[in-house]
Amino acid sequence: RGPDALFNVLIEGVNNFGKMPYTVMPAEDVYALELDNYNMSKPPGRTYKYYQNTPEWEFGYGLSYTNFSISCNLTAPTSPTISIQNVGPVDGSEVILVFHRVSDQIRASAPHPVPKKELIDFQRVTVGKSATETVTFLIPQSAFAVVDQNGNQQVYKGTHYLDFTNGVFTCTGTYNI
Repeated sequence: RGPDALFNVLIEGVNNFGKMPYTVMPAEDVYALELDNYNMSKPPGRTYKYYQNTPEWEFGYGLSYTNFSISCNLTAPTSPTISIQNVGPVDGSEVILVFHRVSDQIRASAPHPVPKKELIDFQRVTVGKSATETVTFLIPQSAFAVVDQNGNQQVYKGTHYLDFTNGVFTCTGTYNI
């Protein structure tokens, strides 16, 4: 299997890629975590949602044999469109991640820890060399919710942000609810 995979990449130009399914923290932060304490928000924080320092590799980071650029049309908050342009030498697939964040005002007024960001949607799109593809996300009102101290989802009034990213480029939409 190994030689076949290498042949596919080197000769046939197959563009395999991957995105990190977790955040890789520096060793000093890993060692600082108490193994018997599962509080996700206790500094330095656990997972991409609460981690407060600079990670070695962030959740969603990935490599490809081609390059992409993205542009966003965020005027319709419930159906934003993202254009992905392949500016590299080979066909490729890319994943657009959508994260929800709340404003510092909401975070300060909430009586519980609020994640820095939360993945609410994603789409994978295949884009030919020198081509552009467009994806539309359908964002329901419930996507702006955070989990409160009782475990219930709640949409807080105030400013919310949606970040659309491929791990390199990010477009941010600002929404007042």
